[in-house]
Amino acid sequence: MPVRNIGLLPEIFRTNPNEKFINATIEQLTNEPNLKRVNGYIGKKFTIVNKPGDNYIQESTNDRDKYQLEPAVVVPNPDGEPVFTGHYIDLLNKLRYYGADTTDQTRLFSNEYYSYDSQIDYDKFVNFSQYYWLPGGPVAVPIFSETLPGNVTTIVDRTGSSATVATGVGNYQFDLINNQTNPIIILSRNGTYNFTVDQAGNPFWIQTEPGVAGVQASQPNFSSREIHGVVNNGDDVGTITFNVPDANAQSFYTDMTDGVDVNFANSGITYEEMQGQLLSEFILATGGIDDNVNIEDKTFLFIDNSVSASDWTSTTTYSTGLFGGTEFGTGVEVPVVNRTGIWKVNLEASGGDYIIHLTSMALLADNIKHKAIEGVQYNDRSFYKDTSDVMQLIPLITALQDTFYYQDGNDSNLTGIIKLVNVGETYVIDINEDILGMASYTSPNGVKFTNGLKVAFNEFVTPAIYANEEYYVE
Repeated sequence: MPVRNIGLLPEIFRTNPNEKFINATIEQLTNEPNLKRVNGYIGKKFTIVNKPGDNYIQESTNDRDKYQLEPAVVVPNPDGEPVFTGHYIDLLNKLRYYGADTTDQTRLFSNEYYSYDSQIDYDKFVNFSQYYWLPGGPVAVPIFSETLPGNVTTIVDRTGSSATVATGVGNYQFDLINNQTNPIIILSRNGTYNFTVDQAGNPFWIQTEPGVAGVQASQPNFSSREIHGVVNNGDDVGTITFNVPDANAQSFYTDMTDGVDVNFANSGITYEEMQGQLLSEFILATGGIDDNVNIEDKTFLFIDNSVSASDWTSTTTYSTGLFGGTEFGTGVEVPVVNRTGIWKVNLEASGGDYIIHLTSMALLADNIKHKAIEGVQYNDRSFYKDTSDVMQLIPLITALQDTFYYQDGNDSNLTGIIKLVNVGETYVIDINEDILGMASYTSPNGVKFTNGLKVAFNEFVTPAIYANEEYYVE
């Protein structure tokens, strides 16, 4: 007798579950085959070479009996390997699954017509007489950018707003840019541009990013309307002037040496209001330094530049010498040189409260910028001490920026783009940034892109592969 596979296992594994599993799997492969000799034909019975009485192998169903060795559909991949096969019986079963009557297959497959999709525009096919054909396609519309002259005054016309019409249909028009609504405006650096507005109650803003909130989306304590070179920004009746700066116009600030970071910039709270006071009373009266009540061991700058002796003299009685740094005692006026330095908050436990001690930690050199890293209003803003011992807030750096927006103060949909170029240069259209993937686009020369429009770019585009080429808009 042949050796059973269960006997090859260690005795500990010769369990009933393992024996059943092996008998159903491995045993079927290793046992001697149990063959049965049959004698008969397999294949179609309705052929001219069949003779009555030929012996055919009996099949389990009528379909299998009638359609043995029928042609099948074989779909190969490019390498010739079959990726799909379908037998005639599979087709019948599929049709039967979807509810087709497969009892009369002659009726099922004897149609004299079938559906056909020609992949054409049927309107052009049916109404061919209403179309005319251009072998080379339509004439391409030129796309180019235009820069306004260096010193101009343009009248701004505001039409529509969410207050009077459906939101999104309003627009701005400029008398020097004909037949365009909300156009791209291209200005030359060192130019002076006056925007004359007469739209009472609707401010006209020039901003670093669009939106009516007036703050930057990523840093809400940064204004989007603090633009270097813009005068009367946000006027509704009058003239907003944009003295477009050089890109290096704010290099005094960008070239400054970085100093040390401090926790807060302290505005609106004097030395006298802090030194020697109880913490609970200070928090109740002021809300903390820049709206922050967690001030223990924090460093800060006094930025209000008060020159009043009373603001720099504490009359509250307290002990000194408890903490590092320089602390000025009761009734002692803080010297001018220390006022613009770095201060630190120390807390002395007193009953269930704390006494605030301010120590002067370091004096500041002139024109070195120091950044506040906490707070609500001044977080991430930088300050420096000028040569007159006055603390100055470094303005937002916008001179380096090439893209701005004009924005209605009340309707977020009334907005457009301002692009800056150097004197004598032409604005280069960025295909990837300005056009591709956009829901809509109007070129600087006023061409609104629509589906099927044929356009031609000149050499002032990037990437360079689009230069002096024609394209269809999709």
